[in-house]
Amino acid sequence: MSVLTVVNIILHLNLPSFDRPFREKVYFSIAMFPILIPILGFLFGLLFALVPYRNLPYGAKYLRAALITMIALQVVMMAAEGIMYNG
Repeated sequence: MSVLTVVNIILHLNLPSFDRPFREKVYFSIAMFPILIPILGFLFGLLFALVPYRNLPYGAKYLRAALITMIALQVVMMAAEGIMYNG
């Protein structure tokens, strides 16, 4: 997951953006990718872990759900960067 975070930060900083100055892009990259994405992943993992799944204990479901959610959010952010660059 940390590789996706680094790739997202590099993409965000290097893609041309005509409406934002570089300082704002750096602030967004530092706040969004390493801090906000894990927080959202753990919050969504909390909700997804409530769904019954293979009689696993809550802790095992929570960790899996949180990690998968974080990876999914990173991929969505990477796709959004690509769409904004091409569109």
